[in-house]
Amino acid sequence: MKHRCRDCHFLVHGDPHFYTNGDRESWDEEERKAGQIKNKSMAVPFCYRGVWHTYPGPDMSSEQREIRLREIIDKNRKDDCFFIEYYEGMTFSTAEELHRTRSENLQLKRSYRYTLWGLIIAGIGLVTGAFFQAANFFFR
Repeated sequence: MKHRCRDCHFLVHGDPHFYTNGDRESWDEEERKAGQIKNKSMAVPFCYRGVWHTYPGPDMSSEQREIRLREIIDKNRKDDCFFIEYYEGMTFSTAEELHRTRSENLQLKRSYRYTLWGLIIAGIGLVTGAFFQAANFFFR
């Protein structure tokens, strides 16, 4: 799955100046498929986690804003945002907790991988050292 805003739970509309969940609403399935908000006059699309926002500029036509919004929500953001796949009915606090636990698991896996490689290299060093000690003992 592409990590794009169209598929992310944190794609919201509302007033980005207010910081309560009541003022922000996740896009529904229809809006995500269409790439636009149903009631455009009532809300501004933006990222709940603050990765991007699309405040309407006075110099942009509505067509330019639509094109810009589609570019933003369809951009692949692998490894540079807080992507959580959209699940209908999930709260933002649950999505944030899910992102936190997934990030921690990824860090643990990375740490495990480095530890494993360190042990493999140390094991190779021990076997090589034992081989040279044995060769030194037998071929003096």
